[in-house]
Amino acid sequence: MSVLVPYNKEVFGSSLFLFIAWIFINVHHYFLDNVMWRRGNPEVSKYLFR
Repeated sequence: MSVLVPYNKEVFGSSLFLFIAWIFINVHHYFLDNVMWRRGNPEVSKYLFR
């Protein structure tokens, strides 16, 4: 991968793919949780916020 995408190994180490995957999972869960658990959702509100 370093041939196609040059990066600084001092910053990311040898595991750039794991860093990118970790960021993707965190951003994905942030947006997913924002949609699922918002208070304005009546389906969620009737079970969680009584």
